[in-house]
Amino acid sequence: MFGAINHAPIFLVLASVAAILSDLILRKIFNWFTVSLALVGIVNSCFFSGLTLWGGLYQSLGGLLVAFLLVSWMFWLRFLGGGDVKYLMALGTWGGPEFIIHVGILAILLGGGFAMVSLALRGRLFNFFRKLTDFILSVCVPGLEAHYSPIDLEDKIPYGVMISLAVMITVARDGGLLQ
Repeated sequence: MFGAINHAPIFLVLASVAAILSDLILRKIFNWFTVSLALVGIVNSCFFSGLTLWGGLYQSLGGLLVAFLLVSWMFWLRFLGGGDVKYLMALGTWGGPEFIIHVGILAILLGGGFAMVSLALRGRLFNFFRKLTDFILSVCVPGLEAHYSPIDLEDKIPYGVMISLAVMITVARDGGLLQ
């Protein structure tokens, strides 16, 4: 007979496509989507991952927490929207901490690379680095007043797309991670 099929990678790729479409077309990842994805991820980890009920729950909640810790600073600096953070946290419920570290770091690299190319093509890269340098110096040098210039809305990228691409690359590269 045939072996059992692991549906998690297929589901994650389909969810990633939905998030890409939502982020590109509507520039938003909706709460109903992230909450549903998280709940199904927890159920999957608890009952279908091969772990015990409690082991699956710990893995899911651990992935959710690691995702929050990995990107919450980007939300605080307004590099990411709340939907992007919640989307990454929901993905964490599917594969746990190891999976979300792979996805999160790859998404940060993809997003940073895409942003740099986009800024360079629009002649705004030097201005971005000037603002970033001012911010870093104001935080690190004692006695300087903290100086933060919010990101211009036209400089923001659909980061949910980068997260989704990172999911697809991770699932394609390490399909065994979710099995």
